[in-house]
Amino acid sequence: MVLSLYFIPILKSLESHGGTATRKAVLSDVFGELEHHFKPHDLATLNGRPARWHSRTEFAKSQMQKEGLVESARQGMWRITDGGRKNIGEVL
Repeated sequence: MVLSLYFIPILKSLESHGGTATRKAVLSDVFGELEHHFKPHDLATLNGRPARWHSRTEFAKSQMQKEGLVESARQGMWRITDGGRKNIGEVL
């Protein structure tokens, strides 16, 4: 699955929570939005590790942070940036 597929659901999640949300809340929202795209291997866990979709969401957030779309508000909290708001505004 293409990593950029996760970008808009992450941004939409953060916006729906007023701009800042817990990692857990964003993961839940992303799962709800992308669940119909996931294949069995996306949902599988190996050796007690998180499912692939979960790891990809975390990696997408890291890429988005490098691009200035999101930032870490504090431990376990994600925040959308002005760049992220502009990006989501162009899509919606």
